[in-house]
Amino acid sequence: MFCPHVYRRASIPTACTDVLLDEGSLRVNHGKGRKSRLVPIERIAAGELKHYLLERGNLEHNALWVNLDNQPFLPGGIRTMIARYCQTAKIDDIQCSCYTFRHTYAKKYLLNGGDVFTLKSIMGHAQIETTEMYVELFASDLQAQHEKFSPIEHLAEVLHLLPESEVKSK
Repeated sequence: MFCPHVYRRASIPTACTDVLLDEGSLRVNHGKGRKSRLVPIERIAAGELKHYLLERGNLEHNALWVNLDNQPFLPGGIRTMIARYCQTAKIDDIQCSCYTFRHTYAKKYLLNGGDVFTLKSIMGHAQIETTEMYVELFASDLQAQHEKFSPIEHLAEVLHLLPESEVKSK
């Protein structure tokens, strides 16, 4: 699960009725700050959730995440599952947690061209400053993004001011 909705205090969304596949979104009722909001869901994740819901079937409760006995996950269930997967994958050189998934999602979202304002809403932050502090880009990422989006570099290419060897290497 590579989505920003998973936070250490909750396994979000928590109810089947929070999955709005037709709208392409998830209802987050108990996110950070106890705010309710709708967040977009990726097509791949939506497809996997649809498959999961079919596999889960109809139960006597509305809990989305269930264990092998079809009982609702305990509050730390997602954390435990992520820790187990990371241990199985022998990921031991970084902290492997819901928080790490959120940070990684935010960073990749921005590196793929997403804007910080939309990311703020997806992450559920009240202040843009929280989102800005949340994402730390490595120096190489900053350099690559700068070269990709620099207005001066772009203008130099358009006006053919760069030597041909530099244009081809981009």
